[in-house]
Amino acid sequence: MAVVLCAGCGSSTQRTGSRGPILQVITTAYPLEQAVDMIGSGKAKATALVPPGSDPFTYEPTPTQVSEIQQAGLVVLAGQAAQPAVYEAGADVKQKVDASVAASEQFYWLDPTAMRQAVPSIETAMERADPANATAFREGARALEVELDSTSIDYQSTLSACPRRTVFAADKAFAGVARRYFLDYTPLGTSLVPDPATLKSESDSVRSAGATSVFTETWVPTSAVDAVAAQSKTKVRTLDTLLGPPPGGWPRQANYINLLESNLGHLSEALGCAGSSGS
Repeated sequence: MAVVLCAGCGSSTQRTGSRGPILQVITTAYPLEQAVDMIGSGKAKATALVPPGSDPFTYEPTPTQVSEIQQAGLVVLAGQAAQPAVYEAGADVKQKVDASVAASEQFYWLDPTAMRQAVPSIETAMERADPANATAFREGARALEVELDSTSIDYQSTLSACPRRTVFAADKAFAGVARRYFLDYTPLGTSLVPDPATLKSESDSVRSAGATSVFTETWVPTSAVDAVAAQSKTKVRTLDTLLGPPPGGWPRQANYINLLESNLGHLSEALGCAGSSGS
């Protein structure tokens, strides 16, 4: 039986629930926590390493967490580019999986198709950690893939016929989503004090594209986006990077899939897609 841990508490073996052993898995990002729970089908339980309200991109594990990570039976990592300090802490773990390896994009969890590519590697790692529940994990993985396929279809059908085609956002996080669904993408930067010449050039680009909205993102500075919005007289909307809960938290019923759909809704409204009510 694999040795497993709960972030923030001492090591333990697999916990036994009413339906048998439950694999405890440390995850480093909210979408991975959700993926593990769904793949687990009641036979696995994910525990997030990063506390709610902490910046998931820059979070540095505590000494206690580093020790727990290094002893863990299974750790699911978001990737070195997304969380360098967390990734380094888990570099020597024997039972780990880097979900980014199988995905085609740096911010793969924002794109349902790219996230789907990561599902088999997560499921395989869970199966290695707990072979007795392999069948349940495979069934859970298939169910998650179906959900992601359905969400990808929603993205494709919604974004395929929008009158505006350019997304202006804080950084490159959503560039892969834009590329997947044939949108143009322009990062506006995250500088706290935007350069005047750059600000003018970007504001001119926003006006030239006929954009009515620009996007800020959770966990990144908003100064540059706010400045472009003010100069181009456009609305500021928010896209959620989903790696971890924002300081105010998410709605009670939020989950990874409906948060992906929420991002789609914001994109749809900004681009004037059919059926959207925004401008």
